[in-house]
Amino acid sequence: MKQVNRARDESKHVNGDVAILWFWWGIWALALLIGVGLAVVYAHAPADGATGDLESFTAQGYLVQWLLERRPGGLRVGDVIVRAGGYTVDEWLSVAPAEARRAWRVGATVEYRVLRAGQPVTLQVTLRPVPFRCILDRWAAQLAVATLLFALGTFVFIRRPHEMPARLLMLFCVSMALQYWGDAYNIQFAIVPKHGMFALHLLLEHLTYGLGFATICHYSLIFPIRNPIIRRFPHLTVWAIYLAFPLVVVPTMLVAPTWHEALMAGNHASLLAAAILGAVSLGAALYAAYAAREPVARAQIRWMLWSIGVVMVVGIAVYTLPIVLLGHALIPHPVVMLMAAAIPLSFAVAILRYHLFDIEIIINRSLVYGTLTILLVSLYLVLVRLLTLGVQLFFEGQNETLVTFIATLSIATAFTPLRRWVQGLIDRAFYRAKVDYQSLLSEMSDQLATSILL
Repeated sequence: MKQVNRARDESKHVNGDVAILWFWWGIWALALLIGVGLAVVYAHAPADGATGDLESFTAQGYLVQWLLERRPGGLRVGDVIVRAGGYTVDEWLSVAPAEARRAWRVGATVEYRVLRAGQPVTLQVTLRPVPFRCILDRWAAQLAVATLLFALGTFVFIRRPHEMPARLLMLFCVSMALQYWGDAYNIQFAIVPKHGMFALHLLLEHLTYGLGFATICHYSLIFPIRNPIIRRFPHLTVWAIYLAFPLVVVPTMLVAPTWHEALMAGNHASLLAAAILGAVSLGAALYAAYAAREPVARAQIRWMLWSIGVVMVVGIAVYTLPIVLLGHALIPHPVVMLMAAAIPLSFAVAILRYHLFDIEIIINRSLVYGTLTILLVSLYLVLVRLLTLGVQLFFEGQNETLVTFIATLSIATAFTPLRRWVQGLIDRAFYRAKVDYQSLLSEMSDQLATSILL
């Protein structure tokens, strides 16, 4: 009787594992269908050639941020669409009649009233689908990253279908792939009159964005070691992670007095929720780096922190900081998008455990010189700014040669002590003690030679 019960329990366990596995494959298939469906829908959707994001919905009207297709006599970047087809954005989303929506079709000519450089302009815009080649011309790098992410998540899931970290990485990759894919079309004014299409795209925008941050947060709490929070409150923690976005975004949108305010408020709320989940993810990763004792786990953490560090260094040093201090980035946005793919790639390597220890020295040097780079670039930009202000104050003019010379000399003087300080900081934080790899190899060779002679 005990053997029968044991066999029955084992059968239930196997059936349960199969059902769970089919559930995850269902998520993968659904993501693929959504991606294909998005392309098919927009291939037949009426469009005016312009696009924007949720920040485009302003009090004045809809701000055109990009042109997917430049059309003669059509919209331009910077135009604010006040009315189209006789209605504003808020009216299209609330009181516009059904017959007006049905008139918004391919081939129809619609009157647009826009503000162009502050002056009112009336345009006659013919609605037609945007060719896919125009999407590729504008967003080729972003679509390449989306394809890479989808393929990476699929590969890891195929290799480790029964491991939760692999499943979460797959979910993160397909969510981000759909986010990038949806951003190629973005939120167009021309889909606002189509309530169903607009609602589905808005849902996709928030769902993929929130799911990406939720899954990476869940991932960081269980891999490579389980965080004490999720060990103590497993179900509560998981529910809190995945409900964080809807609980923050939905109430914020519901209390907004108008539609354009609701869309903007929901976007800002999603950024707040993303910041919270990102902070939890970073805290969990730092805890894992401190608490992990097994060599494999520590190597996995170093892989992940290495990729995050490299992307953050490049992103902050040559993209974010120059925008803040100089008004423009030193590298184009598509390059940043391509580099961002390094993070899930390193997570995949950590899960699959390929050559984890071969990159030990590379990781150490990357962390040291990456951190050093961002410190030196930040110091240089700050010095240039302060010295420029000082020269203007005391010499009543500009002397770029003097400013550049002093800033460069200061950076050169600070390089060696900063490098030593950063090296010690990295060794204490991630390696517990500084390791002399060359001396270690020499000692091991001497010991091996002695044992052979004996």
